[in-house]
Parts: sequence; structure tokens; C-alpha cells
Amino acid sequence: MTGSDDADTSSRRPVLRLDDSADRRTSLWNAYNTCLLDNGASAPTGLTAAKLGDVLGQYPAPDQAQSACRDLEPVQPPELDASTNPHFHRQSLSYVQCLQDNGLWVTLNSDTNIDWTYTDGHPVPENTGEIESDCLIQAFGA
Repeated sequence: MTGSDDADTSSRRPVLRLDDSADRRTSLWNAYNTCLLDNGASAPTGLTAAKLGDVLGQYPAPDQAQSACRDLEPVQPPELDASTNPHFHRQSLSYVQCLQDNGLWVTLNSDTNIDWTYTDGHPVPENTGEIESDCLIQAFGA
């Protein structure tokens, strides 16, 4: 695939939003994973889609499946991309501070994304997903 093909495909891909509902995120990822399965990817062993409520595919998917489904793969919100958000570093620090203020003790893994790891010695709150979502919106806007 040429660079121009990648650009054309990425412009058609669904873009996730910071304020997406769980239903919208699930719907977008289910459409992508269903496409992967329909185009040669395998379902993970030991997990059932019905039990988890999501369509699951084994990663990495075969090249042919990835190519066939590229236009369905959701793109992360542009606010979470350090290359497109000039305020990313400041906002990522604010995000981590918010997480910590709400009992989720984490450390950023890099300055270019919001991947983090748990800090040893602290309990993990039961409402981690809610905390993450609220802090993303607070730090990066919606």
C-alpha cells in the first residue's frame, strides 16, 4: 500500500471522541473486530464473545484481514496524539494528577502518549474505568 492510500484510508476511519459513550466505543470496535474475523482473523481461545459482550479477535490479525478492515479501525482522539496536540505534555501531566487525586496511582510510560503503569503499594479503585474517563475529559477537554 502506498503512502497516499494510507492517508485516504485514515481519513475514512472512525475517530473516537473523549466523550464517547461505552456503547459507541463498543460498537466501533465490534464492527472492526467482526470485519477482521470475516477476513481471516481468528477468535481468541478461552474467551467467548457472549460472556464478555464484545466481538473479539486474536491480535495481531493476518495482514489480509488488517488490510481489508483498515477503514473500520477506530482512530484515537486527536487530543491524545502528541504530534497533533501542542498542549499534550501539560494535559497528560494533568491527566495523571487527576487519576492520582481520585485514588488511581499511576506513572506515565512516556512523554508521547498516555500509556501508564500502576505505582506499587497503592490499592486499585473499583471504578477505575469511570475515573479514567472523567480524568481524560477533565484534562484534555471534550
